[in-house]
Order: sequence, then structure tokens, then C-alpha cells
Amino acid sequence: MKKIGFLIVLFFCLSANIACATGESVIDDMRGSHEGVVPWGVPKYYDWGQGPVTKSPHKPDDFFAFTSWLQFGFLENNPGDYAEIKITYLKAYVLAKKSGDEELNWYLVQDSSQNQLDGSLFDPTFVDDEQKEIDIVRQDDGVIIASLEPGWMAHFWPRNRADLSGFSEISEVFVIVEAQLISSQSKTDIYFNAGFDWWRDLFVGWDELNVNNTCGVQSKFKKLTEKSKRFYAHTLTESELRQNPLPDDDKPKDKPEVYSM
Repeated sequence: MKKIGFLIVLFFCLSANIACATGESVIDDMRGSHEGVVPWGVPKYYDWGQGPVTKSPHKPDDFFAFTSWLQFGFLENNPGDYAEIKITYLKAYVLAKKSGDEELNWYLVQDSSQNQLDGSLFDPTFVDDEQKEIDIVRQDDGVIIASLEPGWMAHFWPRNRADLSGFSEISEVFVIVEAQLISSQSKTDIYFNAGFDWWRDLFVGWDELNVNNTCGVQSKFKKLTEKSKRFYAHTLTESELRQNPLPDDDKPKDKPEVYSM
């Protein structure tokens, strides 16, 4: 993929009439502080308690799988609050090389239209992996409507992890989520973010010491509204974003491979 200027990239996206992210909005999701504050119950002393974080932007040598994710919660814990959130899609790309590639290409490795989203309601501290079942209505093309309850954080991820073993080089990761607020019986706002984790393999389980998985990045929390909004999590610097075309959201080079768990 040739490196071209940011303005040329933006012109290409607009003229081709594709759903391509603008560089400024992508940059903003990974810098600065959260919009407002984190959802209720998340300790502000957590490394992601104040703003977006980049923990492990590059794949560890002994990790060969990957999953993207999204999460959201109420700003306050008010009994009786209830809301429904529509998640239109989640897509994750890697800027990578396979055998025979002469240059880096964007590969689509997870797509919720083919790899359905699973999730739960979690204690916002995520201590001891405490969770309970969340109500989900599944629609066509992987779209889901999820119900949020007070005192909990909703967390979703594609059912199947992405296999990275076929790549000879992975340079960057780019995650896109589109979501909106459908209905709410609450006076408090809902905040939403996205991220991804590296995993040792496709099937290893979660452990509290994070031996089997490690967080790559997570974006800033932004207010969820009734207007559909995109959320981005990625490893690209501002300079890299201005030099490289973003993934073509509608025409990925490869369809993601799906594995049964």
C-alpha cells in the first residue's frame, strides 16, 4: 500500500462514496481525556480511568490470536435505570503482510456480520470476572440490541477470535464500532468505548493474572446518542494516520476466517 497524503486519502474516501473514517475523528478517539468521565463504578485510578490508553500496540511474540471488543455503561448508578443500545457492527483490521505480499495491506480479521457478538454485564471494576447475563435481541447481518442495567458495564466481543498465525508481519490494528442509543428510561448519560486484546491462541481461557491475554489499546469513552456514531480504537500515531490510507470499510481485501469454539 503506497503512502499518500492525508488530503488525498480523504478525497479518495469521499469520491468513492465509501464508509471511510476521517483522520481527525480517528485521531481524537485515541488522545486527550474521556468525554465527561468514565461510567459509574470504574475506578479513576485505573490506567484507563482518565482517558484512552495504549498498552501493547504490537503483537507479543508468543501470542497468535486477537479479539476486538466494545463496552458501555451509565454515568451514574440510579435504581430503575434501563436503556437499549443498538450495535450495528464491529470490524477489526490489521495492517499486515502474508506470504507473497510485497507491502503491508489492511486485512479484515473480525466482522460482526459474520462473527456474531457475545457479551455479558460485568462488575465495572472487572474484579474476579463477576458478570451476569445480558438481554440481547439479534437482528440480520449481526446487528444486536442490548439492554443495559444500572450498576453494570456491558462488554461485547466477537464469538470467535482472529487467527494471526498466517501473517508474517503485523504493523497496526484498527477497530471500528458503530452504535446508537435506541431508548432510555434514565436521566443519566451512557458512555461507550472500544479496544482489543492479544491472546496466546484461539481457545485459551481468561485468567486473572493476564497470562493468556493482554490489552492492546482502548479508546476514550464518548457519550452514546440517538444518532448513530462511530467509535475507533487503533495503534496508529497521528503522523501515521496522516501518511497512510485508512481501511476501506466496505471492500476488505480478505473475508475473515471463522473458527468454531
